[in-house]
Amino acid sequence: MEQENRRFTRMPLNIPVKINLSDGTSYEFEQFQDISLGGCQVYSKQEFEMYAECNIEILLGNNHSDSASTVEILGKIMRVGYDYTGIKFIRITQENLSQLQDLLTLHAPDPGKVQSEFNNGGTA
Repeated sequence: MEQENRRFTRMPLNIPVKINLSDGTSYEFEQFQDISLGGCQVYSKQEFEMYAECNIEILLGNNHSDSASTVEILGKIMRVGYDYTGIKFIRITQENLSQLQDLLTLHAPDPGKVQSEFNNGGTA
């Protein structure tokens, strides 16, 4: 079995996410295919433009219009496949980074590993 050489632990996450493009177009997805401190991948047949910047909103809680229940991240589309889109996180505020860290730690199979990654430079 081949081992991946990744900087951050990836994990599936069954939480809605919204991708907002610079032209004002928005797409909502029911869940992440995977997410880490460095980026995410969503199931999508949408043909996103490679290297386009986008705003990612991780929709927490029941009230998705409440900014307190949203983690916001600036990303860049890095991979577009037949049924997925991969996004690299390029900018995140300290407050949103802290919320992302808490979210990933809560859902991680190995929370200590995620904490260690965060402590060793897990910033976008």
